[in-house]
Amino acid sequence: MNNTPKSTDSANDLMVSVGSDDGLLLATVSGRFTLKKGVEVFNAVCDAAVAKGLDRILIDCTAMSGEISTRDRYEFGKEVAGHPSNRMWLKIALLGEEPVITGVGIATARNRGLDVELFSDPERAVEWLARS
Repeated sequence: MNNTPKSTDSANDLMVSVGSDDGLLLATVSGRFTLKKGVEVFNAVCDAAVAKGLDRILIDCTAMSGEISTRDRYEFGKEVAGHPSNRMWLKIALLGEEPVITGVGIATARNRGLDVELFSDPERAVEWLARS
């Protein structure tokens, strides 16, 4: 697997490394979440998958931190669901746990057509991605 830094912003301290393995795009996000940077990182990960011809993405957010309001969670879901590459054929598993990831943004994105699910167990996430 090839992990290369994809995005860094020292002011917001949100970073992502991206690689691929067994037909999956694997992204690990760490640092403090902000709405603007979170949307940028999520969309960049999806754009990277499209550019590589991959349709399944595992985004590990277990190292992410930040206090995220319910409104920002909703706006995140709305914004990422509206990004052009995210509306294509992507299947996205998000790995994370409360209090950082609650599922509000995921549900918002899913309600707008994005094929995305939240998991706390990486094995279950990979199993879900493997299904058609």
